[in-house]
Amino acid sequence: MQKKYLIFLCCLFRIVSNSQNLVDPLTPSNALPLGLSASIGWTLNFSDEFNGTTLNTTKWNVDNISYSRIAMPSINVMYWYWKTQNTTVSNGNLVMTAVKQGDSTMYCGSINSDKKYTNQYGFYEASFKIGDPNKGVNSAFWLMGSNVANVDGTGNDGAEIDIFEATWTTNKAQSSIHIDGYGAYHQANPIQYTTPNLFTGYHTWGLWWTATFMRIYYDGSLVAQYYDTKWIPWVPERIILSLTPGWGLSGKSYFTNQPLGLLTQAYVDYIRVWKQNPTAITPVGDDNQKDIQVQVIGNEIQINASSIIALINVYDITGKVVDQFSPKANFYRTYLKKGIYVAEAKFAEGGEFCRKKFVVY
Repeated sequence: MQKKYLIFLCCLFRIVSNSQNLVDPLTPSNALPLGLSASIGWTLNFSDEFNGTTLNTTKWNVDNISYSRIAMPSINVMYWYWKTQNTTVSNGNLVMTAVKQGDSTMYCGSINSDKKYTNQYGFYEASFKIGDPNKGVNSAFWLMGSNVANVDGTGNDGAEIDIFEATWTTNKAQSSIHIDGYGAYHQANPIQYTTPNLFTGYHTWGLWWTATFMRIYYDGSLVAQYYDTKWIPWVPERIILSLTPGWGLSGKSYFTNQPLGLLTQAYVDYIRVWKQNPTAITPVGDDNQKDIQVQVIGNEIQINASSIIALINVYDITGKVVDQFSPKANFYRTYLKKGIYVAEAKFAEGGEFCRKKFVVY
């Protein structure tokens, strides 16, 4: 009996140690998602600051494939491969390198967290210096579910979540959700947006993922959002950071006319994932304020006020923040699943708060 108890303690210690090892000790203790309020209540769940000289293989797998992925004939990359030697760590960065290996062959770098870290919901953030698209590449930060190939008309059982792809030579990027595999039943929901100063230094991309919405942030500003739950995964997904041939370009200048050897490199300064605390704030009940009205139409919630709203928080019955936004208007619309909620509005003038309880049936 004593032996079994000791074995149990050893297993428990390993589980706790592995969980703690997923947070980089060099991540600042006060680090919070860029663009969101600390009042939501965040706990760091995973991070890598990419210090040292080697990749942390307790968190990451380095992609190394012997078969070519889908060709990119628009830039004459007919064969391309992720190779171990094209992914390194140096000077506090993950470095992914694109190389012209032959007249129509590219080698590039990628890492993934499959079977080492998967997560469902929270806030994902990475600081990226993208590779030069003029050299025919696409820099990307994305998530992948194990059942993405399953065809059921939704992404609830798993999807490809492209937090961002930067493949154009102008200041724009794209977020996208892919569901139902990549064959005849494939569906995608891409959103393009402007990305000021994209080619200057590092920029931060974030994803706030909940059961009812996904929001994409660029340097702390909201740039894309998904509310239709058809597109939202309700299962854990793995992280992927990659450099690939650019699918958004066409012409010989991007690859064909480039000399053999180094094309460009993408750098990742850090990646962090936070989970929301389930009892971050306990909201009060209905304040019966006349300054805020909540109208529920199905799962659509419309919040109206007589004054400009600086900040909206929506809490569930446990006190967890399930939505937060700065409308800077007297109207806000969101979508929620069935439950009891409290909407809290902070007004721009005077900084006053008012709250209203409501139910989604």
